[in-house]
Amino acid sequence: MGIDALSRLNFHRTMPKTLAYLKKKGAIEFYGYNKVGDNTFPNLSPILLGMKDTDLKKACWPHVRATFDNCPFIWDLFKSDGYYTAFGEDTSSLGTFNFEKVGFSRTPTDYYLHTFMHEAELYTGNNRDFNSYICMGNKYFYKVLLDYIENLTMSLRTSKLFGFFWEVTLSHDYLNYPMAMDENYEVFLKNLDDARYLDDTILIILSDHGIRWGDIRYTKQGRLEERLPLLHVLLPESFRVNYSLAYDNIKLNSNRLTTPFDLYATLIDLLHMDGISNDNLKLRSETPYGNERAISLFMPILSNRTCTTAGIDDHWCTCRRGRKIPIFSAEAYDAADNLLTLINQLLKGYYQCAHLMLEELIEVTEIISGTPYEKEVGWREFLVVIRTSPGGAVFEATLRQDGQTWSLAGTVSRLNLYGQQGHLWLGLWEVLVAAALQEQIKGIKDSNEILSDEMYTIRTNGCIISALQPLGSEVRQLVKFPKDLKPCPMSAVALLSNNRTHIWIKHENRQYYNISDAAFLKCCYKSFYRPLSVDDITSRDVDKRVKYNVCFNFTTSIIAAHEFVRVKCYAGSVEIYDQFFIFAPKKELSSEVPEIPKNKTAYNVLIMGIDGVSRLNFHRTMPNTFAFLEKKGGVELLGYNKVGDNSFPNLIPMLMGLSEQDLKSTCTPRKKSTFDNCPFIWEWFKEAGYYTALGEDSASLGTFNYGKFGFIGSPTDYYIHTFINEAEENVGVNKDFNSFLCMNDKYFYKVLLDYIENLATALRTSKLFAFFWEVTMTHDYLNYPMIMDEDYVKFLTRLDSVNYWNETILIFISDHGIRYGQIRSTNQGRLEERLPFAYILLPPDFKEKYKEAYRNLQLNSKRLSTPYDIHAMLSDLVNLDNIESDKIVLRSNTNEEHVKGNSLFIPIPLSRTCSSAHISDHWCSCQKSHKISTKSKLGKEVAKQLVQQLNDLVSDYEQCAKLKLAELIEVIEMEPNSFGYDSVTWREFMVMVKTIPGNGLFEGTLRVVDNEWLVAGSISRFNLYGNQSHCIQDTSLKLYCYCQ
Repeated sequence: MGIDALSRLNFHRTMPKTLAYLKKKGAIEFYGYNKVGDNTFPNLSPILLGMKDTDLKKACWPHVRATFDNCPFIWDLFKSDGYYTAFGEDTSSLGTFNFEKVGFSRTPTDYYLHTFMHEAELYTGNNRDFNSYICMGNKYFYKVLLDYIENLTMSLRTSKLFGFFWEVTLSHDYLNYPMAMDENYEVFLKNLDDARYLDDTILIILSDHGIRWGDIRYTKQGRLEERLPLLHVLLPESFRVNYSLAYDNIKLNSNRLTTPFDLYATLIDLLHMDGISNDNLKLRSETPYGNERAISLFMPILSNRTCTTAGIDDHWCTCRRGRKIPIFSAEAYDAADNLLTLINQLLKGYYQCAHLMLEELIEVTEIISGTPYEKEVGWREFLVVIRTSPGGAVFEATLRQDGQTWSLAGTVSRLNLYGQQGHLWLGLWEVLVAAALQEQIKGIKDSNEILSDEMYTIRTNGCIISALQPLGSEVRQLVKFPKDLKPCPMSAVALLSNNRTHIWIKHENRQYYNISDAAFLKCCYKSFYRPLSVDDITSRDVDKRVKYNVCFNFTTSIIAAHEFVRVKCYAGSVEIYDQFFIFAPKKELSSEVPEIPKNKTAYNVLIMGIDGVSRLNFHRTMPNTFAFLEKKGGVELLGYNKVGDNSFPNLIPMLMGLSEQDLKSTCTPRKKSTFDNCPFIWEWFKEAGYYTALGEDSASLGTFNYGKFGFIGSPTDYYIHTFINEAEENVGVNKDFNSFLCMNDKYFYKVLLDYIENLATALRTSKLFAFFWEVTMTHDYLNYPMIMDEDYVKFLTRLDSVNYWNETILIFISDHGIRYGQIRSTNQGRLEERLPFAYILLPPDFKEKYKEAYRNLQLNSKRLSTPYDIHAMLSDLVNLDNIESDKIVLRSNTNEEHVKGNSLFIPIPLSRTCSSAHISDHWCSCQKSHKISTKSKLGKEVAKQLVQQLNDLVSDYEQCAKLKLAELIEVIEMEPNSFGYDSVTWREFMVMVKTIPGNGLFEGTLRVVDNEWLVAGSISRFNLYGNQSHCIQDTSLKLYCYCQ
């Protein structure tokens, strides 16, 4: 039974009645019980798992969004030994395995209270006192927990129970609140005692640490108390008699240095009581064990034990002596400055966090290193306490100075509460992120959130784009980690696994599929492919055609000799598992196209897209990926402006250099045309000797398949649409609005990332042009990119470790910002939708060989750019002779200002406007504006005209209802950029309306010339239409049609 944040001495002060009862019953108090980590999690992991929290990553918890289902909890061992098991806490939001973690997908114990506490907290939680709801309706949560424990013990009186219970709500934040619980804990113990329950129960009452903040933490005693939590062990009288040596040893150890690791070893002993018989303890004592990190409390702990041998970091060690350093001395300020530097290094890459500065040096104490039992050391250690600004955070850390090098000896503690300073959780937040969440979000007056140090993202003669903050006041409350996202089912216990060459059965996971005997399990390996023959080239499913080969059975493993594979597994004749596997064998290039000569300079060109992510949302939701690209010297295009509404009109310019409208006269004359005759950029690379690849993680939402007919032939050497379509149709699960997120037990985006990595590896000795696009996780939700951040960083880092980025040009890009949801109703969201992220990462030797091209790319990063410019740049990369420095200079002097696509290796003119860049006014981010009253005659006329335009768009479809104006939300008059024009004779308005039926939210830019109204660009819809337009197939008109 745990009580959160209660030191040994504060237990004496605040719960004297409970203490007295334990003493009366003969409980053993541990005077040297020392914590091993900062907060609850790193101090309970050693008790329940026998591991440090940092060890879990390798063992069972690979990332912060993983569940704990595969972790080897001590209760599993008790369950195997015939015990009932229980786990309960009096809070769900601050739960040990739920606070900024995702908990368990399966019920970890026989009795598990989290579901109950979550619902109670959600619906009846009240009296919130800083971090915790204290009450469930009219009853304290801690009292709910005590009553439950008592009832459970009575229900299981004839059985054996291993229970782990933790109180948080009343003790977590305040030094003196445990006083309010003292009487009820005493009554609880008396009730168990009166029922004779304590006669056959071992009771461990403990805490994780002392109070971690508040006034007491500024005192010497408070610092020591925080490191020495309470621990009492109450053993039944029968135990003391039957295991007298174990009892003697545990009393001896009450005055020795002990840790949570020792508790785990003690619990292991309680599983096998024979091991603590007097005779066996004597034998065990003769075996050297003094330097073990975990020592059972039933074994005598040696008096020469140190923090180092006990696994306690120097920062948490209570065995040290100290010598104060005068705070005005150079030595003290040197220590403080180094602590500040180390803290800011921890925050590096988190744009949200302000750079911290030293506000006050509170204390520097030199720790006298070593004990009489340790050898002399060559370094010095200092405990440093500082206050920083902005935010007034107070930090404490132990620094080690080894010559001129300073490092952290453990973690950094915060001594005051941080409230909402660190309110975003975007993945791997250090404990310090909470210290410093952008102080600059304070004091911003304008709704456009213009930055004080840089007023504009882009400022040229032809285009001015105001600079917005990633966490502007309009959007910051919308940025939350998507904790409700369902993980892929059984992801931690998949029945099959694979590498680049084999697929095998994970027999250790058979139990999760109710298979006890391996003899009953067999799997069927079926390869499949896209056949060359086509039955009907007019079929809508022409791009979905597939043919399967015969089945090969296996019972252990099988060689993966094909590109696309489906495996089904059976227990007897019952199908129990179905999964798809994709491989990347090196194929033979056509004999007509020779590979690039080894002595010719050429780089892989890899375009990796993430759907629906603005530049600022990339910063917000994928900070670790952003930090990697920044560290590697990637060039961010700050003025990259979309040219169309959704993915298709923004990717066609990139891949063909054409607008969507140009396709009809170029290569897709009819709505049912395929794209086989279109001039894709990969064809140029193919002719130049490159392998080519095209892949998306969704078939149903594929760029060339959603409402379109795709390809008859395979457009590239590696084309994975056939695979993704089969996987989506057969094992696609967790459909979240538009997308299947999972391919059975694996996220589709992870399937794509793994494939890219394998393909890059397989073609390492050749050159590759590849275009890959992620859709499933990001298409519909603002915050879902957070889920992918860590996996993208790992992907980039793995390829970096084999120097792949030294020979590859990476274009990391999106098509637009999020087009739906609450953010689109904000001014910032409107601008973000038009400014997707775009990063270009060049190899180091490219920057040296093509200095002028690289210099121009850096210059253009602050100019207005478009997908047409990406296409022009790709054209240059087909033949690098085009970007030799002398040719770049020549081309720069003859550059045509109004060309549709301007290679990013050639300077973009300062005079470039949206018009000259072929961006319609509706998508242009460069315009100034002023609001028009929604009650004015002009405002109402603009709204009326937009609704009329909407109805005109679907006038040929009788099944579509006539829309009516329900609400005029906003009207803005745009101030046209007149650069390059003698005069402007029109007026333009951006208008947002709600229509009925259907409650559609629409945004359009209307131009009025001589009383004639025209749509400037297309009309956006910024809420989801779902199944409202099921009666028509035209994807461009589905936005506007409400089926009657």
